[in-house]
Amino acid sequence: MRALLDVSGRQPQRTWIEAVEGVRLGLSAHVRDSKRDELRFQDGRLEWNLWEVVKKEAGEDWVERIAMLLRCYWVISTVSLGYDEPLRLHCEEMRAAGLQKSPRIFCRLFARRFASGAREAIDAFGKELVARIESIAAWMEAQESFSQWLAFKEDRVFWQGNPRERLRAFQARILASWTTYLGIYEYEHKGRRIRGMRLWEGLGMGTNEEGVPWSGREWANILKRAARIAEGVREGCTQLDQWVWWCYPVFSRYGWNSREVRDVARARFGDKARKEVEDFRRYWMSRGLRFDWGKKSSREKGELGDFVAAVRVPGLEVVRGVVTWRAA
Repeated sequence: MRALLDVSGRQPQRTWIEAVEGVRLGLSAHVRDSKRDELRFQDGRLEWNLWEVVKKEAGEDWVERIAMLLRCYWVISTVSLGYDEPLRLHCEEMRAAGLQKSPRIFCRLFARRFASGAREAIDAFGKELVARIESIAAWMEAQESFSQWLAFKEDRVFWQGNPRERLRAFQARILASWTTYLGIYEYEHKGRRIRGMRLWEGLGMGTNEEGVPWSGREWANILKRAARIAEGVREGCTQLDQWVWWCYPVFSRYGWNSREVRDVARARFGDKARKEVEDFRRYWMSRGLRFDWGKKSSREKGELGDFVAAVRVPGLEVVRGVVTWRAA
């Protein structure tokens, strides 16, 4: 059992890192190349990437694949890798879905069954393991994709402008970053007091892709954009926005339609969520989340409905920026 759950070689960490990096690269390219109505977030990219890495490393041996997935599930639930909130939400979802065992207890029980070599036990636990992997991967992808969406929403030109606009937006973002870390200081130049910072000419700041200085108007726009970024001026992200984004792993994987989501949103947020069903779907489609328009079911009346209705949603600070992996 100990050998099965041994992660000292950090293979599970590398498996997760490769899968997550694939999501980040894929989302960045998707945002750059997609039109507004073509955006698609939280579509199972991370789970698919994880399976591809596992298949590549374990080959066609189903038992070896299950063993690798078990180590991946063990490490994500026992080592702080920067996904504490997704893990919390995953555990709460598992309890609401009727799986009472914590990830650690489940892994230890499965490891004992696995060590016994009983194929029936491995198959039975394997099905639950796959369901748990699907869940934790969905919550991790929610955090990663939310981070990407916020970055896109706050500076669309940086992602989707023409090359010249993107370069100006890029220089503004760099200036804002350096303003934060290097600070502004005053110095004298040709008898004048100047506030600013000194930058290495080789960085190409203040010039276009051909090395030609920006016009006065273009440079002024870059500086204004940098100031807004440095001051943290952002478009609003309402509590309803955050709730839908974080609960989407449940809505998408358990087949909720837009009417069901809207009704629970109304119960939780009252008048703030009073939108027509079609508008609700269209609103979220423009943000890259898809809801089916189907027959109403009793999905929200169960434990999962209680879970999403009362869940504590993580703050925006959790998803701003890229997670830095912390190894064991």
